[in-house]
Amino acid sequence: MLTITQIKQLMREYGVRPNKRLGQDFIIDKNIADKIIKAAGIENNDVVLEIGAGFGNITKELAHIAKKVIAVEVDKGLFNILKKTLEGYENIELVHQDILKFDFGPYAQKEKLRIIGNIPYCITTPILEHIIDNKAYIKDALLMMQKEVAERIVAKSPNKAYSPITCYIQYYTKPEFKTVVKRTSFFPMPDVDSALIYLKVLTKPSVAVNNEGLFFKIIRTAFGQRRKMLLSSLSAKNQLGIEKGRFKEILLRAGVAPERRPESLTLEEFARIANELPG
Repeated sequence: MLTITQIKQLMREYGVRPNKRLGQDFIIDKNIADKIIKAAGIENNDVVLEIGAGFGNITKELAHIAKKVIAVEVDKGLFNILKKTLEGYENIELVHQDILKFDFGPYAQKEKLRIIGNIPYCITTPILEHIIDNKAYIKDALLMMQKEVAERIVAKSPNKAYSPITCYIQYYTKPEFKTVVKRTSFFPMPDVDSALIYLKVLTKPSVAVNNEGLFFKIIRTAFGQRRKMLLSSLSAKNQLGIEKGRFKEILLRAGVAPERRPESLTLEEFARIANELPG
């Protein structure tokens, strides 16, 4: 594993500086790197896609285990460094591309991909959405992200961390909080701690809904006024177009008390509300 001294030397040699806009904080703690590899549970027949290969520290470890590693890196300077640090690894394919524009399909012809990545804080949600949009090609994902976001993803109701992103991710995947990673494990050191989270992509959604668009609209509407009672937020004007008295009946049919607040509802209860609505 490259040391800070070696990383700095490569940066000077290639004229590279960490890009805050791209969330470039590189893991320098070997113990954390070992935990990532262990938590991923990679086997020798797996095809792994790494989001943001950086200097190739994790990439090399993955290549020693997996059948193939697709290392995606958007930064041109880092991509050039990777061509040097990963030289000689025949089972690594380097891809210079923005992960948000990456087409997973061609790489998942025979088996689903296993995703690993230390993802930028500023585009965590878009990356998660891109993974979900391509879930047909993905088996699971092990992601390093801001600790606060990880806590929201695994939150259970009732909890202040419970939010629309919680419901969205838990609808399509089974998330598991692995470990907290202190900011001192990175170079440059970020302002906040991170967390490692595992997402198992479900073969079918965790709850049954008749209309996914309506289901998520109800969740967004409810959390848009999370301090209000559910009846008030969902029957507000220009929201779902259903007057208060009728919405009260809908909630009661769904077995949900109208005075409850959104963070107290389970995914199953949101589904029951959605399934009581027309459309």
